[in-house]
Amino acid sequence: MRCSLLLQTLVVVLLATPLFVTPALTQWSADPTVNTPICTATGDQTWLSACSDGSGGAIMTWSDPRNGHSAIYAQRVNASGFVQWPTDGVAIIDTTGARGPYIVADGSGGAVIAWFDSRSGTCEVYAQRVNANGNPQWAAGGVACAPDMSAMVSDVSGGAIFVWEEEYATMLWDQHINGSGVIQWGLNGGIIYPNGTQNDPPRSLSPVAIPDGLGGAIITWMDEDGPNRNAIYADRVNNSGISPWGDMGYIVISDSGGYPTIASDGSGGAIIAWEDYHAGDIFAQRVDSSGTVKWAARGVGICEATGTQEFCHSVPDGSGGAIIAWCDLRSGYDIYAQRVNASGIAQWTTDGVAICTGWGDSPIIASDSSGGAFISWVVMNSGTYDIYAQLVNASGTLQYPDAGVAVCTATGGQGNQLIVADGSGGSISTWEDYRSGNWDIYAQHLGADGALPIQLASLTATTLTTGVQLEWTTLSETNSQGFYVERRPKNAGSYKTVSDLIPGAGTSLEEHRYQWTDTKVTNGNYNYRLKLVDLDGGVSYSSAIYVAVSGVLDVWSAGVLPKEFALRQNYPNPFNPTTVINYQLPVASQVKLTVYNMLGQEMATLVNGTQEAGYKSVGFDASKIPSGLYFCKLTARPIPTSRDGQAGTYTSVQKMVLIK
Repeated sequence: MRCSLLLQTLVVVLLATPLFVTPALTQWSADPTVNTPICTATGDQTWLSACSDGSGGAIMTWSDPRNGHSAIYAQRVNASGFVQWPTDGVAIIDTTGARGPYIVADGSGGAVIAWFDSRSGTCEVYAQRVNANGNPQWAAGGVACAPDMSAMVSDVSGGAIFVWEEEYATMLWDQHINGSGVIQWGLNGGIIYPNGTQNDPPRSLSPVAIPDGLGGAIITWMDEDGPNRNAIYADRVNNSGISPWGDMGYIVISDSGGYPTIASDGSGGAIIAWEDYHAGDIFAQRVDSSGTVKWAARGVGICEATGTQEFCHSVPDGSGGAIIAWCDLRSGYDIYAQRVNASGIAQWTTDGVAICTGWGDSPIIASDSSGGAFISWVVMNSGTYDIYAQLVNASGTLQYPDAGVAVCTATGGQGNQLIVADGSGGSISTWEDYRSGNWDIYAQHLGADGALPIQLASLTATTLTTGVQLEWTTLSETNSQGFYVERRPKNAGSYKTVSDLIPGAGTSLEEHRYQWTDTKVTNGNYNYRLKLVDLDGGVSYSSAIYVAVSGVLDVWSAGVLPKEFALRQNYPNPFNPTTVINYQLPVASQVKLTVYNMLGQEMATLVNGTQEAGYKSVGFDASKIPSGLYFCKLTARPIPTSRDGQAGTYTSVQKMVLIK
């Protein structure tokens, strides 16, 4: 990062490691190269899984080798980006051989976490429930609940249902553990899909499941070698472990189907989408709560464009339909999406809306709670993967810039990205991150009107004899109210706000430059950061910079004040639509700072009142007035005292050019 030079050069260091050393100091970052750290412990944190905490935040779990063996850790981050449990997470199980966790919400702010465990000499699945404070609720070490695991869903009562394939994928089984940690469906669980004949055994692959809303689950899977080759099956199991759809489940499509995805229809049934092997297209079918197919016999075409469509994922649209996203090779390697209603009728452009047409891979999807969806994908940049996202509303209109927004572009690459709806029109993206040379866990909030409200390009500082001058540049701003500057002693104590609100640019895809001078700082070592505030009251923080301050005159402690009145040229100038105006007062004065147009009409009054002596800085937001030449006028009338005895009125005018 370049550091400006004015009177003295100051070393500015962007902190390469998280500055936040306690949970209370972590919040969503506004910089896609920084993000919010969830776990940066030693070793590689992998096998990430995540779910909602039911209060706008998320709970993440992962395999963690920090103590010399594979263990399972977890962390909760709230809606504001504050981690809720100890730094780098809590240990769910810290014994050799624990790996590969799954997680589902428990409906009470906590989660059920299950993992593969070899403590007995053979691999089994154990589970533990943790509450909203990260405290275990079941037996120490967890409860043995299944011999294997392929999918896991909440039972909506604090427990979970597990689905797994038997060895060689010849049978499909399930098991239920309730909210008290007690196994419900016998020692070995129940059979969903039984073994076929000896000469023609079925092979159930890639089972996925959702809650049925009544304590049971709906499961779908593909059978590539059974009596119905490449068929898609579905079955429902109730909270007693009984299938009301029959012993073999229901055949959704009898051939040419592969790798299904499933979304609830909100009425005890499901919408199942899959890849069609014959044409390389995406098809879907709705099955109601009784197992009855609702659409055409072979389903409805979600996308039948040229080229291959694959890797589809889906979420409910909240109205009985679903939104489906996939990788699309019709003209490159892109991301498309389609919404289908409860009757099987496509709601958006034929063959889907283009979400990303600049090479995207591995799309994932989360509901925006308003009939639309957040869709996130990875992009190859300089040999590593970055994460981008797009928000599409219920009408199929993109809400972010056409290319999406950068969620994470940190060095080193990102992998295993996940996305969790926050229930309030936003979502939380989380992933495994290699920026440190080891795999860590990071996260980022995606807003309803912009993934990152403000994308900072730079934050620099320069020491002057009058204080520390901060300058920053934004690449884009969405719903931005403005900035506060915060300061603290280097790596110590809490940040304190040291500026008034510096107006932001509202919503703009253009570059904007800002400047503000901290005139109340004394010599020493400090951290500075920006507090970014949106028009809805949301808050995020920039990364911090380290500032070594020397040669600054202590105008407040030593009584060194400006020797004269002055109105400085606004910065930047020309500007669009915000700028900062600096001025100085040698004595306490009655001050009025106004902006006029070329006709002498007053456009804004920025200051009108009594101010103490010192160096002042005021932001001006011109977003509601047209381009043109404007004049900033400072009028200052000293307040007489026995000390200064000054009288008269100071007036100064500066030209300002607004270019939109």
